Amino acid sequence: ELEALRAANPRNPAVVAELARVLRMASRDDEARQAAASAIRLALSGGAGPIAHDVFRSFAHEAIHLNLEPAVYEQLGRILSARREFDGASWCYRAAAALGGDPRALQKGLLSVAEMALETGEPERAASVFEAFARTWPDSPLAAFARDGAESALRKAGVK
Repeated sequence: ELEALRAANPRNPAVVAELARVLRMASRDDEARQAAASAIRLALSGGAGPIAHDVFRSFAHEAIHLNLEPAVYEQLGRILSARREFDGASWCYRAAAALGGDPRALQKGLLSVAEMALETGEPERAASVFEAFARTWPDSPLAAFARDGAESALRKAGVK
């Protein structure tokens, strides 16, 4: 029934998201991941960020297999960061970088995740994100800033 509904409403991300969940329950994993990726793309292109977020969270443990584009991971990173899901946001920015996304935009995004974690009282998480930045872009002009940010965050956390 959902496949027929999808055929009738191919641009509806909610229908495709539900199809992805049902396919996963039916152990049709490859099809489920394809539907999830499609739902995320549709949701983001249609301004339905909450649907994209929900589908990504439902498939987070297999996010690497969604085969999304760098720009999609970057958008998800912004959504997750705004929801204070800093680990997921960091992962999305690093995934986009690994897939050849715009380094400057991704570096700015990942640093904003670290700074937001610090501002919201999560210095250990901020340190982790700063460290992820330094590992992902060790030759970046901002790598020293990230290393300093990690040390400062750890001091704030009382670890150093």
